Amino acid sequence: TRDRKKKMTNDTTTINPLLLGIKQTYGQTLLTKIQTSTRILLVGAGGIGCELLKNLALCGFTQIEIIDLDTIDVSNLNRQFLFRSHHVGMSKCSVASQVSLNMLPSGGKQGRYEAHLGNVLDTTRFTVPYIKSFDLVLNALDNIPARRRVNRLCLAAGTPLVEAGTTGYLGQVTVIDKASNVECYECKAKPTQKVYPICTIRSTPSQPVHTIVWAKELWKLLFGSKVEDSMLFEDDDIGKEEENVIIF
Repeated sequence: TRDRKKKMTNDTTTINPLLLGIKQTYGQTLLTKIQTSTRILLVGAGGIGCELLKNLALCGFTQIEIIDLDTIDVSNLNRQFLFRSHHVGMSKCSVASQVSLNMLPSGGKQGRYEAHLGNVLDTTRFTVPYIKSFDLVLNALDNIPARRRVNRLCLAAGTPLVEAGTTGYLGQVTVIDKASNVECYECKAKPTQKVYPICTIRSTPSQPVHTIVWAKELWKLLFGSKVEDSMLFEDDDIGKEEENVIIF
């Protein structure tokens, strides 16, 4: 018992406390793999993506690539905590990768987080061989076409996919692994999307329905009784309010 306590004491003095639980639960071999060779692709750097990046960084994952086509909007700041008001207008993947890299136990000195500003539907950049280079793919998307595309890429590449995303106010998560013969994202028909993220409408509309929603919100902004009811409304005091927030 005394030797065991001594060993545990030595562990706590030689390893970052954030990683100690991983080592004691899963062993040093897996922890070393996490810290040195495991490659992860994250698709989407929004609400879910920010949470995933934070968790991955704190767990010691050092090799991550992030794909996202959006820029940071004021409406993102209340829930996508990696972003601040001075980041508005910048690409989500670039800011998220840099901020989360600094969350690594090493302070970012031993990690490589690479950002790819682009659409995962781009068949010239994001291909099956590209997906094969990763040990795991994480989806953090808010639209069905992109989720279908990543699902098909991972099935073709044989790379496990943790499919997490939102459709309106509904969230879903499931593990898709071709080798395990489990249900994939497209095995069941998905309902037509009727609710759209504010940042998509304001910054990256890509479908005719997006412009219709934008026009409806513009009508509220120009002729509505309360401009705050429009998703196009911007609060000029957002930056002033943030100055009074203490970040630990």
